[in-house]
Amino acid sequence: MISPVLYVADVERSFAFYTEKLGAAPGGKCIGADGKAVCAVVQLGGTRVSFQPAPPGQQPYSPMEFQVNLDPEVNMQRLYTDLRIRGVFMFRDLEESAWDERMFGVKDPDGFRWRFVSRMPNFRFNEVA
Repeated sequence: MISPVLYVADVERSFAFYTEKLGAAPGGKCIGADGKAVCAVVQLGGTRVSFQPAPPGQQPYSPMEFQVNLDPEVNMQRLYTDLRIRGVFMFRDLEESAWDERMFGVKDPDGFRWRFVSRMPNFRFNEVA
């Protein structure tokens, strides 16, 4: 399993966004001597996501997009609508692809992009010869 570690501007803000807005399960926090969170972990679907402060003098940077694969039974319209109501920024609206996937994309406060995907029951990868 691959578990992303996101270098963020504010660990507490990211933890709150993922748990309160995206509905991730809280995993825990590491508290520094100053009483501030220096790391945190959430469970987003089947993915463990860790947050750490961006190194001094550097801004958070996301050169890639993460994908959360959801079960075909997930009501994507309801999930999409619930996240919009919670104020989550959508960089990609809910759509159905030509290859039988439903997907949409969200951005967190540091600009990290997450694509939520649910494959339709009849989805099949093309076979490679």
